[in-house]
Amino acid sequence: MGLVAGLTVGVAAGSIMAIRTVARNLIGLTLDSVVIGLYLGAIYGAVWAVVGLGAGVVVGVAVWLRKLSNLRVAYAGCFGSVLGLYVFLTGMRLYNEDLYFYRYSFIDSLAAMQIFFIVRTVLILAIAIGAGYAGYCLMRRSPRIGLVCLAVAIAIGALVSGFRSQPVEQVTTTRLPSVESQNATPRIVLLGWDGATWVIIDRLIDEGKMPNLSRLIKNGARADLKTLPHTVSPEIWTTIYTGKSKAQHGICGFDYYLIPGLRRAVVPPERGLGIARLIAFALKHRWIDSVVANRSLRRSTPIWRIMNLVGRSAGVVGALVTWPAEEVEPILITNIAGDVATRIRRGVVGPEALSKEQVYYPEDLDEAAVEMILNEKRWELATGIYLYRKYRPYFFTCYTNQPDGVQHLYWKWMEPQYYSGVTAEDIERYGNVIENEYVFLDSVLGEFMSVAGDTTTVLIVSDHGFSPTYRSLQQAGHYYGPDGIFIAYGPPIRTGIVADNVSVFDVTPTILALAGMPVAEDMEGRVLEEIIRPEFLAAHPVVKTATYETQRASGVVRKPGVEKEIRKRLKALGYIAH
Repeated sequence: MGLVAGLTVGVAAGSIMAIRTVARNLIGLTLDSVVIGLYLGAIYGAVWAVVGLGAGVVVGVAVWLRKLSNLRVAYAGCFGSVLGLYVFLTGMRLYNEDLYFYRYSFIDSLAAMQIFFIVRTVLILAIAIGAGYAGYCLMRRSPRIGLVCLAVAIAIGALVSGFRSQPVEQVTTTRLPSVESQNATPRIVLLGWDGATWVIIDRLIDEGKMPNLSRLIKNGARADLKTLPHTVSPEIWTTIYTGKSKAQHGICGFDYYLIPGLRRAVVPPERGLGIARLIAFALKHRWIDSVVANRSLRRSTPIWRIMNLVGRSAGVVGALVTWPAEEVEPILITNIAGDVATRIRRGVVGPEALSKEQVYYPEDLDEAAVEMILNEKRWELATGIYLYRKYRPYFFTCYTNQPDGVQHLYWKWMEPQYYSGVTAEDIERYGNVIENEYVFLDSVLGEFMSVAGDTTTVLIVSDHGFSPTYRSLQQAGHYYGPDGIFIAYGPPIRTGIVADNVSVFDVTPTILALAGMPVAEDMEGRVLEEIIRPEFLAAHPVVKTATYETQRASGVVRKPGVEKEIRKRLKALGYIAH
């Protein structure tokens, strides 16, 4: 009796979860969307059926031990087990991920966000109760009442699912905003330091070890940069460069999965409940394939393309999710240039691979830059300074994956009190590696400033901060989303400002305002007017335009050789498992 009851409740709950999953992944009525939704729905339905069956086993044993045969008691036990587990899982998601109100545009306060999640959780639990009671009524030979309860549960499920941010199709337009006011605005440089954290920066500034950064902060603005849950770098940096969430720009993680028959790569919406193991099993047996996040998956226009669209020059070095290279005037070096250089040094491919793999645009990159990519340990910084000095574009951005990389590997020697098995000898040898990386970045900043001068607006951002983690005894991490850094300096920037409520969504809208350009209404961030001088805003008031989107994403691009090198690096940092 308990097994039957448990299986019934589990299948009912699984069906509702499947319907919710399908609803959340239907992006228009396309075959791809339907197949993706059904595929993911089947996974969740099966998982919850197993959960229900397990609950049924528990209740069945209890019924047998107490010699109870009442079906109501059996169902009560199943409800307790299944709903208890669901409450726990929902609570964990609220704690780890969902307590970020930026994902819901209609919520503008922390209190409203918390109330919303409480109501949502109650509604979801009502779904499971309704589904279970429907199954009970059907088994008690009252199919009419059962079907009514099931219909109500499905309706509530659809309502709850509808609150989720949904991916949207890009708007195709050839109308571009006016740029008449741009001539009077200073050039702009955006430096991306992956994983940089105030915890270390403030200490080193106090010790006088980062004088260049200290000068910028003292004469400019700073803020904690609110990041995204789970701190997935490709997603966050694409949000920084577009001002949009993954629902719009389409970059959700490091790895995507290719399901036979689909044109579009997909990312499972949630981990846990055995999903990672299921994916590993499917990959091992080649039922599905995977692809590393790349530009062909991006659905929104980044800031450098916006600059080009309105006639401004732009340069890009090392930015994530830029491979394969796109046309950017005057220069773009993709994020995988270093991986290609590694393959060249190992003799896997010849030097010509730098152009054959679409590493940069245009194809006639001068020999000095190529030599830097091939031979410099921090190729992106050396190449960035060289190309910025050579081209001096109106907008220039340079990204480095440091200090994130060294922090993952060396944090345990900097703060050994959080880890076990750390020896005094290793602390002496490796304890200053992270500090030295920050000091090095400060020296690179000094070189950029010597070229840019004080007439250029400089912004420095990181996608997240960093902290010791108890999830691994080997590496530090940023899984729970510590804030990143935001620094702004230049003629339009007010002095000595510490801004509040600054997020990764605000970087691109603020850059557009600093360039005297309209901010797109489909961007989800805001202009940080509190850091901009009033006289600049008076001369260049913030105005809006509908969108800068001009084209749709193309098909998925794959380069197995390059992807193998990228995967090796990502696995070493603990970002991917396969």
